[in-house]
Amino acid sequence: MESDSIAKTPDARRLSIKSAEKTAAAFPMPLMRNPMNSPKPELLSSACHVTRGIALLVAMALPAGAVTLFTDDFTVLPGGVNNQDVNQNLGSNSRVGGTLAPGLISSGSAYLLGGDHHQVGNTGTDVGQPNVADGNYVLVAFGGSFQCTIDIASVAMGPVTISYDMYASSTANAGGDPTRWGSFTLRGAGGGNGYPIAGAGEFGMLRRTNGGIEVFQDGNAGITPAGYDTVGFTDTNSAHWQWTFTDTAGTGSAFNGNGSVAHWVNGADSGSITLGQLNSSELYLGWSNDFDRFVGIDNLSIVTVPEPSSSIAALIGLAGLGMVRRRK
Repeated sequence: MESDSIAKTPDARRLSIKSAEKTAAAFPMPLMRNPMNSPKPELLSSACHVTRGIALLVAMALPAGAVTLFTDDFTVLPGGVNNQDVNQNLGSNSRVGGTLAPGLISSGSAYLLGGDHHQVGNTGTDVGQPNVADGNYVLVAFGGSFQCTIDIASVAMGPVTISYDMYASSTANAGGDPTRWGSFTLRGAGGGNGYPIAGAGEFGMLRRTNGGIEVFQDGNAGITPAGYDTVGFTDTNSAHWQWTFTDTAGTGSAFNGNGSVAHWVNGADSGSITLGQLNSSELYLGWSNDFDRFVGIDNLSIVTVPEPSSSIAALIGLAGLGMVRRRK
């Protein structure tokens, strides 16, 4: 009850309006440079007022913005040890953050572990990480795998973006084969489900050392568009990956039955892949590797953006209607 009374004070309302006005100021009406089609000054001024007014209303109706659910830079040293426990020191060294971090720290488990060979604190193996002696990343080797315990499908409030670094640029134990890979998945619970060949309603991808990527869904049915799995397709100099999962419209959750699309960015390269409908629950992040391709995983971030309300679409429609009426 106390928080409700605070939210209704005049000061709070004034602060909300000031914030909305700042957002509206970011939407000035661009000047039109074509002299043959330039509107009269009074029409341009009217359109500007309508646009700014609607922008003010939209800003007041918008959700708070992107929500950082979880981050992990895998900093276990100093204080930790070189071992297979990816969950060690969750609450130390400011290792994890985001709205879900306190619960995961309290439980002591942010990851499900599949067998061995998911090592943190290793300061001697070069997988292409910036500082070999740092040790604050996850070394995945010999077919090892691990999964985050966060059910992405259940926590997504709209589009969800998952970013991470995957180091795989060295020749560490790869036998010189450039087709060896590291993988990223959204699959059912089980520490070994970082393997990329995903089932129906799941998602799996592998990235080869030579730059090719391949995407899987529903068993062995690869859904990679032509040309993805080719040498040098992705930026072999960039370890950073960003995957954004949306519905077909691009504004909602990929897990709510309205279609699923995966948008990816790696360095200067990017693309979008239409998937079969992803499951509405029980989808967990996972990573694995080809048996003799060592990879490193670091700097995980999970961010979601609440879906815009239908009232925003209505306001945008009003903006167009207002401009039409003023032109008349």
